[in-house]
Amino acid sequence: MNTNTTYQTDNATIHTTDSASICKINVQELMDAEPAVKALVEHITDTNTLTTRKMMHEIGNAVTLINSSLQIIEASHPEVRDFKYWSSTMNDLKYLISLLAEISQFNTGNILSLSETNIVELIKSLTSSFTTLNEDISISLTADDLIPDILCDKTKLKQVLINIIKNASEALENITDAKIDISVTFNHKDICIVIADNGCGINAEQLDTIFTPMVTYKKYGSGLGLPISKKIIEAHGGSISVKSAPHQGTVFTIQLPVTGPKTETKHPVISDF
Repeated sequence: MNTNTTYQTDNATIHTTDSASICKINVQELMDAEPAVKALVEHITDTNTLTTRKMMHEIGNAVTLINSSLQIIEASHPEVRDFKYWSSTMNDLKYLISLLAEISQFNTGNILSLSETNIVELIKSLTSSFTTLNEDISISLTADDLIPDILCDKTKLKQVLINIIKNASEALENITDAKIDISVTFNHKDICIVIADNGCGINAEQLDTIFTPMVTYKKYGSGLGLPISKKIIEAHGGSISVKSAPHQGTVFTIQLPVTGPKTETKHPVISDF
């Protein structure tokens, strides 16, 4: 049975059902046609985001206190390390802290601090670090001449690139002649970044859900790395896509407008965990 919800504005009414695809199409069409609907949807989104961030902040505070207390106990009574479940408890807590941090990053993925950035130099610094840490993987970078600086959030864009390159390096385990090829091109409007590896590849089922939050096929994954990346790229007014097949490697393509996002960046008032 479908659940119907109605939102009323001065100039428009939004009717939604529990069908995500229908709701998405109808709301987007209404947002394009009715400024009042657009304002309402943005208000609902902002309110939900703010509420989620408040909850994450409070949960984060509680987890931090628990972690501090356990560290004090361990320092005062080192013998607890021999307790059968102590190590697994501390590891679970570390995972929870990491998960909360990633959820916080997902919730703030569309909040940007923009500055002019040399994207080629940024990628060069990352590839240099990865080459040092992964001597068995060949990492190459090719770029068009005269790539212009881009208006972006350098920290968050760096986070996206690190995540994709890290995933590529993990896919290259036990691969002979392992390599990651990165290219940067410019078409007078957008900058295109392509990151390709010759790793194990991704099957069709996993590819369909690769950007879906909380869906992961890794043993210790959170399922938020690529959804966060997608949110960050789309906040810049860009796009991210992936092509892959088992045993044929993976190719990520990122398109970014040189001029940055069209809409004004909003800055929240609630601190993150």
